[in-house]
Amino acid sequence: MVTRPRAEYRYWACDLTTGRKLIQVPAKPQGPLQERLSMVSSMQFTVDLAEYENLGIDPRAIDFFGCTLPYRSMLICERQYDGVDGSDIPWHGIITFVDGGSDSDATISAATGGAYLDVRHVSTRTYTGQVGETDAQILTDLVGTDAGVEGVNFILDVEGTALRDQRYQESNRTTVLQAVNGLAKLEGGPEWTVRASWRDENRQHVDLTFYARPRIGTTAINTVFDYPGAVRSYRDTLDFTAGHGANHIIGVGSSGVASPPARDTAAITTGGYPRVEHIAQQDGADNVVEVTGLARAELARMRRGERILSLQIDATAAPQVYRDWWPGDDVRFTVYDADSEGRPAPSYRHPNGHTETIRVIGFDLDIASDVLVPVLWSPYAEVS
Repeated sequence: MVTRPRAEYRYWACDLTTGRKLIQVPAKPQGPLQERLSMVSSMQFTVDLAEYENLGIDPRAIDFFGCTLPYRSMLICERQYDGVDGSDIPWHGIITFVDGGSDSDATISAATGGAYLDVRHVSTRTYTGQVGETDAQILTDLVGTDAGVEGVNFILDVEGTALRDQRYQESNRTTVLQAVNGLAKLEGGPEWTVRASWRDENRQHVDLTFYARPRIGTTAINTVFDYPGAVRSYRDTLDFTAGHGANHIIGVGSSGVASPPARDTAAITTGGYPRVEHIAQQDGADNVVEVTGLARAELARMRRGERILSLQIDATAAPQVYRDWWPGDDVRFTVYDADSEGRPAPSYRHPNGHTETIRVIGFDLDIASDVLVPVLWSPYAEVS
């Protein structure tokens, strides 16, 4: 395993709309910081205001609660490696809740930037698949305009050339987050995330970028997670519960238009699986072509269930998120079999060893335990 410098983490409260850094916050997350593609995550933090004295600051001389106002401020996690110039921001969250009183303890709740899209609503918009009515244009209209007016000033970095037939009605009170996730569910639909970064090398302002691509991340294999090795332990989960597994899927649009079923016929007729039905709904889709593509996309994701690999690795010594790999990347996962001296294989799940290419869809960062959990996902694989 490659030796890497250790990382230190600090939290800062920043102005939500301007990104201006306000004050350092001695926050302690009550669990791992979580990030997933095309999802919103939230976290609660405890703060002992008396700890400001350890920073050489009189806690009564700062406006802590004024700098952490819900939906006026955001909390960022800054990561800096020993001996390395600069720093990055592996996690951020819009502050949604603050609690404090006569004692020194305070509580902050924060949700990642995509949460803002759930408090803005879509205006009436019609796309009929004409030239220019692409995923990129629809996302620009939804996030840049519907969520952009008097908003948090997302920087838009979106691509997607697929033409869409989508209809949104303001009277339906669809949130921008619902519309964006509905678009993502379509065949070839865009993946998205919100990334926080320093505006410049002075690190006094933070920018939030709404980033979307038909596929986020690279298919080139630049990172290997091996067990034993970089991986301390792992769990391999196959999930066929509702919403995760189905082999007979019908897409339904906002007007009730329905697709013919998309089926995993081989699994049902000769593979030993019973039929498991699922109705996939999308409010913006309003024609058979779109809902048929929706059904196919959902079948590709769910036909034999979803597989999640959770790897426990060292938070700073193993390959690092946003340095060695990014959410969306393909990586190689290897489990070694029994060694030449006859010692037993280290994994009960893969006693004969195993190697595969699989995709990272997010991570859990447990700073207190110095553990990083890359979350690897596969829609379907014959796992041995």
